[in-house]
Amino acid sequence: LAAGVLCASLAFAQSPAFEVASIREITDGVRVMGDFESSGNRVHYQGFGIQMLVTEAWNVRGDQVALGPGLSMEAVLPRLEPGRSARIYEITALGPEGTSPTRDEFRVMLQSLMRERFKLATHRETRDRQVYVLTADGRSRLKASNGEGTCKANYSRVPEGQKVVATHCPLDMAVHNLFVDRPIL
Repeated sequence: LAAGVLCASLAFAQSPAFEVASIREITDGVRVMGDFESSGNRVHYQGFGIQMLVTEAWNVRGDQVALGPGLSMEAVLPRLEPGRSARIYEITALGPEGTSPTRDEFRVMLQSLMRERFKLATHRETRDRQVYVLTADGRSRLKASNGEGTCKANYSRVPEGQKVVATHCPLDMAVHNLFVDRPIL
């Protein structure tokens, strides 16, 4: 009988979810990519494409996300053309009243939101991949953070590719959301 009660209560348990969420597709020009801010139970994601939302929600690198059968990269990250949406989103959401979720707790709520609103289905698997190794060449402007100040990173697309401006951030955090064809170590 105890096992039956446990199973029944687990069946009704829900994964953490936002109380309310607003998802707005950015159609008037992407100004900021991958900006995360939270305060209390409020969270704001600005300039996130689908792949970036997946990397944030499941806390993985962009190169660790593979598309399902029948999906092309153009469907997820289309080229910016006049009059065409970039499929880049701004999401503002509220967690449960009276709480101050951590970033990891917001990630679980973001997973629920993506399953519900974007009809996203996921699975995990292990694959062998080639990697890039980041090294200093003597001309680098990278400086080690002394731990003072708040980490702030902004990612944007430029005609030459990608631009990352990061201050007071560990190097692994600064390169975490780069769109490359393999991991950066």
